[in-house]
Amino acid sequence: MTADARLLAAFVTEHAENSFPRLPVRADENVFISVMGFASTEAHARHKAALAASSAWQAFWQAAQAGLTKPTETLRLSPTSQSLVGR
Repeated sequence: MTADARLLAAFVTEHAENSFPRLPVRADENVFISVMGFASTEAHARHKAALAASSAWQAFWQAAQAGLTKPTETLRLSPTSQSLVGR
């Protein structure tokens, strides 16, 4: 992580019985989700550039990718006007 990044949340798969069957659950998948916050799009760009330039990060990323069954997804979201993120 760089100084521009702020970890807002991290989630992992909970392997438990689905007690709410109307909500579909993929029981055969393991998921890790991290939500990062940045002060601006420029801060996000600096963060991405710093990671791309880091040999330690690149080594970690390549090792992590080797154990995945599906490619990673990165989504760039923006808070709505009513969001408490960034306040």
